Amino acid sequence: TFENMPEVVNFTFKKEIKDPKVAALGPISDQYTRKGAEYTLYSDANATQAVTKNGQPVVAVVDENGEGRFEGLYRGRYWVKETKVPTDTNGFERYELDTTIHPVDLSSGDEGETTVSNSTITITKSFTFLNKFTSNEKIKSPKGSLVIKKKDAETKDSTAQGQATLSGGEFKFEFFEPNSL
Repeated sequence: TFENMPEVVNFTFKKEIKDPKVAALGPISDQYTRKGAEYTLYSDANATQAVTKNGQPVVAVVDENGEGRFEGLYRGRYWVKETKVPTDTNGFERYELDTTIHPVDLSSGDEGETTVSNSTITITKSFTFLNKFTSNEKIKSPKGSLVIKKKDAETKDSTAQGQATLSGGEFKFEFFEPNSL
């Protein structure tokens, strides 16, 4: 039996894409990736006082599976907020920043307990809490527009010649690459 054994706690969280149509694009395009989103750990409910380690804010980066992980924390209550949205390979941000502040209570519980021993015979208990919260991605509102003008092939005018008409035309657009048709 060890008394006053140091404890550290870890926890994971999920980042999911809210729109199922966009989520389905994941396997075929990196435009809507969750990888690279950053979440910062805070010590207050308003998310104004970042928890720091070695003078730097404690940040978790979301992986390609949409999972983020905070490690080596003391027991207590924390708050987490997204501070950077993911970008695709071209550097475009496809999502809005999630301003939700997620409360995380790590003050009790023994989920995922492991005991770790290092070379100095210090034994530490580690607890890992899974899926403490889920953050949902919201697609950014589109910027810009597309204008289509149908013109007569010969006169290049928007009025048809003689008895012809330009009405009733149908157009299909498919976006394959960012910023191109």
